[in-house]
Amino acid sequence: MILGYDTETTGLPDWHQPSDAPHQPHVIQIAMICQTMDGTEIDRFVSIVKPGPGAVMEPKAFEAHGITLEQAMDEGVDPVEVTDRFIDWAGKAQLMVGHNESFDRRLMRIMAARHKGFKWEPTCPNFCTLYRSKFVLNLPATPRMIATGMPGPKAPNLGECVQHFFGETLEGAHDAAVDIEASLRVMWHLINEVGVPMFKATRSTGGRPAPRRSSPARQASGDPFAAAAALLGGSK
Repeated sequence: MILGYDTETTGLPDWHQPSDAPHQPHVIQIAMICQTMDGTEIDRFVSIVKPGPGAVMEPKAFEAHGITLEQAMDEGVDPVEVTDRFIDWAGKAQLMVGHNESFDRRLMRIMAARHKGFKWEPTCPNFCTLYRSKFVLNLPATPRMIATGMPGPKAPNLGECVQHFFGETLEGAHDAAVDIEASLRVMWHLINEVGVPMFKATRSTGGRPAPRRSSPARQASGDPFAAAAALLGGSK
């Protein structure tokens, strides 16, 4: 089974602090889509998520997704229920898909630590459409990347991927359901039309899917999320 997933949050994770740190951000929307290994959808879950105590909405996060804390409190599903469902589906998955997938993976690790009290780790490989499409689109480095000495190309946001591959504008970006539907569409295009392999293999794995790595961008020292933001040009 393939699990595509995307989150919207109250802010950015603190990569320098553990997942159970109280100031880590809260997930306030999640979308999960389950597909067979040939791309047939078999299940989905999309919901606003009730934030936990102490949640603070960062202005830039609200500007992106438009979900207020009040709306999330009124309409949100119990975060424990959401975490349980995610862990169950992730445990059945053979591949996990997302755009800038390591960001959403970190947020789900934070959810598990906050609401279940344990360190969740994925058990299958991932397909990150951001990194797997970067050298296909081959976008020029941004001024910020050039100023910090980071090599190109710029990692594309979802809107750039959709425009490049399909000639369409991505409407409704930063809605979790819109984003993961687009990410899965991009993944299948990369696999079927570009020839990008579904699973990355390394010499050390003997051709088997490489194990997952759970780390932020490593291209620059200092704040790793700043490095990721520079690669993206400020977009997810």
